[in-house]
Amino acid sequence: MPDRSTEHLVKMVNQIAANVPAGSDAERAELTVAHVRRFWSTALRHRLLTVADASSFGFSPAAREALDRLRRDTRSEEHTRIAAQS
Repeated sequence: MPDRSTEHLVKMVNQIAANVPAGSDAERAELTVAHVRRFWSTALRHRLLTVADASSFGFSPAAREALDRLRRDTRSEEHTRIAAQS
């Protein structure tokens, strides 16, 4: 069973996904990613992805899609940063 901070993190991202003004699931996921990137710290975003990687516990479908997009974006940014250092 996840701890309370994990449950709270899941609840927050689900609430964001449920309340963004979007018509389709794809729009909802995109707006959720934009919100998380804009308002959440890097450390909190990484914690969110760690929780998502460990389990799909309680994430809504829209939140799960947003997390998949956030993960892809984060990997792309890391690859770009590493390439720039070479």
